[in-house]
Amino acid sequence: MNVRWWCAASSGAWTWTPQAFPGVWLFMALVGGAWLWAVLRVGPRRVGPGQPVLTRSQATSFAIGWLLLWALLDWPIGPLAAGYLATAHMIQYVTITLVVAPLLESGLPGWMRAAIFAPRAMAPLRWIVERPFRAFALLNTVLVATHVPVVADSLKPLQLGSMAMDLTWILAALLFWLSTTPLRESVRIDAVYGRRLLYLIGSKLTPILLGAILVHSEFPLYRTFELAPRVFELTAKTDQVIAGWLMWMGATPLLIWRLASAWFVWAEIEARRAGEV
Repeated sequence: MNVRWWCAASSGAWTWTPQAFPGVWLFMALVGGAWLWAVLRVGPRRVGPGQPVLTRSQATSFAIGWLLLWALLDWPIGPLAAGYLATAHMIQYVTITLVVAPLLESGLPGWMRAAIFAPRAMAPLRWIVERPFRAFALLNTVLVATHVPVVADSLKPLQLGSMAMDLTWILAALLFWLSTTPLRESVRIDAVYGRRLLYLIGSKLTPILLGAILVHSEFPLYRTFELAPRVFELTAKTDQVIAGWLMWMGATPLLIWRLASAWFVWAEIEARRAGEV
């Protein structure tokens, strides 16, 4: 079995022989272990008497997000996305941003969020999360920067570069979703969901532009995928067009689902407020 630290672009022909990526395993173990340690050791000291440390829905959300993230980073999707198929790369990015990140965010109870951002060392990240526009700008900046051909082609062949790209996606997406939920109890929850709708709509604009560029480009933009051994008999141009459509329109059903979820919660909150007046 071939062993590499992290999924990165390779010049070798694609094979369905499983590959081991200890870096991915270690990262996932750290994420899951830290969450479980917080639930078992920190939570009981932070919640009030009679209050649950964790609800079943929060545990389920985090578990699904964690497993899905592992599947996206590890073999076979990880190496396919790193250096063989732009389509796999786009599936990885869209799913991390619009599925994995909100699932992980939903699996973090309020006390855990407060504990994460309490240390002084976390002040820069707290500064981003406390203002949704900052997190929104960061997410879109990361999207554009990591999809500039010269940047992607420079990072993907390097294991550390590919790892840095993946982790930057995860962090930026998680900060964006955390920014749509207040860290302070004084923030009105109805304003939170109205804000979430606004930024979810705005988050579609940059992917539409980049997706259109990929679809309408006359030539493959990424040397990494253009020169890679072909998989599933897809030409580099066809692969790029499919990837472009995934970014352009493929994320739309996921966004509609997230928008609908936020809208119905918001409507329920407003209905409750109206009944209390």
